[in-house]
Order: sequence, then C-alpha cells, then structure tokens
Amino acid sequence: MIKNKIINIYQLVKFDLKSRYAKTGLGQIWYIVSPIVMLFIYTVIFSDFMSARLGISDQAYSYSIYLIPGLFAFSAFSSALAIMIETPFAKAGILKKVSTPLYAFELSPLIIQYIIFAFSMFIGILFLAAVKGLSLNLLFLIPLMALQFVFTFGLGLLFSVFSVFFRDIKEVVPIVLQLLFWATPIVYPAEIIEKKAPILLDINPLYYFIKPYQNIFLFDEFKISDFIAPFFAASVAFLLGFYFYKKLISAVKDVL
Repeated sequence: MIKNKIINIYQLVKFDLKSRYAKTGLGQIWYIVSPIVMLFIYTVIFSDFMSARLGISDQAYSYSIYLIPGLFAFSAFSSALAIMIETPFAKAGILKKVSTPLYAFELSPLIIQYIIFAFSMFIGILFLAAVKGLSLNLLFLIPLMALQFVFTFGLGLLFSVFSVFFRDIKEVVPIVLQLLFWATPIVYPAEIIEKKAPILLDINPLYYFIKPYQNIFLFDEFKISDFIAPFFAASVAFLLGFYFYKKLISAVKDVL
C-alpha cells in the first residue's frame, strides 16, 4: 500500500517535471531562472548600501552571499504554497475518477520546488566555494531544508483544504506572501526591523528558517538551538495540516 503510494507520487513528480517546459528550448533550466534573476537584480541594486548596513562592506561578494539562501528559501516556500493551494481546483476532475489521494497531487509540486531549491543552493555553495571557502557547517543546511519542506507541506495542506470552502484564500495568500517577503529580513538586515517592530520577527516563522541559512552562508555560524523554532513550526504546521486534511477530505471531494 505504502509502496504503491510512493510509486504514484514518484510518477506524478516525474510527469510534472517533464511536462511543464517540455516544448521550450531550455527545458527544465527554466525552473531556476527566476530565483537567479532575482538574486542578480537585488545584488545590482542594493549591494553597496546593504553591505554597509550589514557591516561587511569590506568583503567582496558579501551581500550576494547573504542574499543567496534567503531568496532561494523564500522562492521555494512561496512557489510551492501557491501551487498547492491551486491543486484541488486544477485536479478536481481527476480526483473524482482515480483513487490517488489529494495529498499525492499536493506533494508533486512541493517536491519539484524543493528539488529546485536544493539545486539552487548547490549553485550557491559553488559560488561560496569560489569566493570564500566552505565549512562543515554547510551540512546543517540539509536538516533545515527538510524541516522547511515539512513546514511548507503542512501549510499547503491546510490552506488548500480550506480554500475549497473559502475561495477568498486563493486571492489572499499571494498578497500575504508579498507582505511576508518584505517582512522577512531577506534583502535587508534583521536589525532594521528589530529597531522598529521586533514583534514582526517574533511572529514570523520563516525568519527562524532563513536566519540560520544566512548565518551559515555569511558568518559560518550555526547553533544546535537554531533547530528548535524550525522544528516547532514544522511540527505544528504538519499536525494542523494533517488533522484538517483527514477531517475534511471527504467534504472537499463533494464540494469540488
């Protein structure tokens, strides 16, 4: 039973990976173009000013190193969440005809986005190796990315199920994601918010994922305690998402 579900998810991921850009010249390369273009734009526009604010203006490529993990992490999170919320509506006809559960269709875009995330981070690590050097602390990226995957899956399940009953969620989430991007210290240092509205950091779960990424990349620092908040956020999101999915999935199929 579990083996069949894993095979189904694998087939869905394989199909989605190949089909999205099947007839384009660059093919699957398009998956990583957007985050790399974002990285280039923010580096060109904000590099000198933000490097000074970070206190690293004397280090070459320092702002790019700071940007890489935060931009790629947020891109994976926001893209996966947006697609997962649309999935019940996009797959409504199929869900009524096949036995494949909704969460399998939700997992497919999520896995794809995190494959892109992993590949993007690998490119970032190659860049880091070229301009600064590597350390064993980079290994902590793996469990952090795994926790972010679980966190995104839980939220995606939760919002996608509720969006079937409350259609406004589909319209609200993209707006919230835009606000969340600018409320999270990704393109600017955390100190800017800490001085004006520290509560925005305290209640922002993404901050507790992105800050350790940035510390590892830029300062080669990581503490085991940095896992606590991401683990808590991932656990709560997964449990809530799984609970409401099990409770409402029958009604979801009826409404669709």
